[in-house]
Amino acid sequence: MKDITIKRYEFDSIMESVQKALDVCERVDYSDEAKCENTPPYIVGWSKSTLRNLMIDLNRILEYSNNV
Repeated sequence: MKDITIKRYEFDSIMESVQKALDVCERVDYSDEAKCENTPPYIVGWSKSTLRNLMIDLNRILEYSNNV
């Protein structure tokens, strides 16, 4: 299996996205009085979007590594 090297700014960006997703998941509010951005449907949608973008970024990094 071939090693993959990523730049520090790529790593930092990925880590920041993961941390933001965790932060969003931590604030989920199941009460009827929850703000829209804290409701489970919003949290799930936001998290799915973030994970989808992370997959795109990781695949781009892999593709670049394979071409170097």
